[in-house]
Amino acid sequence: MGKSIQVIFLLKKIDMLLFIVDTMIMSFIDTMKVFIQVLKNWQVIVTTVLMLLVMAFANFIIKYKRKPKKIRPKKEEKAPKAPAATEEKSESDTPEE
Repeated sequence: MGKSIQVIFLLKKIDMLLFIVDTMIMSFIDTMKVFIQVLKNWQVIVTTVLMLLVMAFANFIIKYKRKPKKIRPKKEEKAPKAPAATEEKSESDTPEE
């Protein structure tokens, strides 16, 4: 019985190796079919778009620089204009003697 179990185990290993080799020797056309099916999968498309958005946002954050505030000269408050200094005194304003 011990030898039959070893033979079965050995046959399973050989079968597994043949399966691996068979999958490695896929034709180019079969490989392209699988590749196209993967690209058409909606999960792959959504993941790719989300990754691109995250990468674009990260790039924006890395390169973002605030514009320096412009230093504006302080405006001086102008004093209100004084009334005209050339007021003529009328005769009634002068004291009578």
